[in-house]
Amino acid sequence: MTALIIKPLGIMRLGVTPIYGSSFLGMVQTFGIPLPSTILGMLGNLLGIRLDKEQAQEDPLLGIGVLVKKLRDDSKVSIISGPIVRVNKTHYAIPLYSKEGVFLVNMEAIMKVDPEKPQIKKDEILANIKVDFQPGIALRDTINGIPFDKSAKKGYMYRRGFVRYISSTGKGVKVEFLYKIWRFLNLGTENIIKFGGEGRLAVISETKTEPEELKHVTSLLNAKPGYYITLSPYPLVPKNEKALYLDKNSYVGLETIDSLADIIGIPSIGDEIKRAPKIRIIRLGLGFSEVLCRRRPQILALPPGTIIHIKRELTVKEDLYINLLKAGYASLLKIKR
Repeated sequence: MTALIIKPLGIMRLGVTPIYGSSFLGMVQTFGIPLPSTILGMLGNLLGIRLDKEQAQEDPLLGIGVLVKKLRDDSKVSIISGPIVRVNKTHYAIPLYSKEGVFLVNMEAIMKVDPEKPQIKKDEILANIKVDFQPGIALRDTINGIPFDKSAKKGYMYRRGFVRYISSTGKGVKVEFLYKIWRFLNLGTENIIKFGGEGRLAVISETKTEPEELKHVTSLLNAKPGYYITLSPYPLVPKNEKALYLDKNSYVGLETIDSLADIIGIPSIGDEIKRAPKIRIIRLGLGFSEVLCRRRPQILALPPGTIIHIKRELTVKEDLYINLLKAGYASLLKIKR
């Protein structure tokens, strides 16, 4: 395995779901990390892969499955796994989604946490993720002779959220996202790519030597029994229309556990243990299909920072779920060895 490094140039838009509510007053969720489908699409673009509209339309994931097949369809290995977040080039963290907000937590502290009574001290938080909301207006070109005349699209005033990373002292921190990738792509030393919406950019590079921080990163596809914490959303795909509650037998992907007690939840934050870890379920959008110009479906997921006790290897064979895992969903970090 080699590594992919993405260094954002400035603030980003990293939404988990479409904006809810009226166009300007709506809200949006974020983890402060890019969705795996975003990274997958970026790789496809860098490698010159073009998707057929008809194939994407027939794909239940509206293109994710097709792109996975074009990139790698011959192995039970995830195309990408991660991310680990490098903070100010010196510290490594993972995202943790909680009721109080989303935090970047010291990776060393996470790997030493007691999975039976998970607790994160406040001084192990390297940064909190802040979203600044701003109004946005979508423009269109209308041709009234030459040159083009820009005008606002009808009803296209909206609210957009930009992600920033703030230390406990209130200062901004710089981040880089590190991913394990299935092979060396020979992208060159540095490439400037579109990343984070609204014309935002990032620098992408790769290394042939896997950094030490990625050695314990894996995917649900090939995770051995043990305790793990989620690095990317862990998808929960219902088996039928009646799957209203988090029941082991109602969702694809929970075959690796014995009971819901094996989903331990998100560690509590504080110097004293005041409450048990919480299990949180979020609605997860699978991104925007550039080929079809429409949003992909939403599913349920366990957010990043959820500790789970895997009892056996995954046996799921459904293409839809396997394609999500190959795309980088349910990336895991082993926390007790």
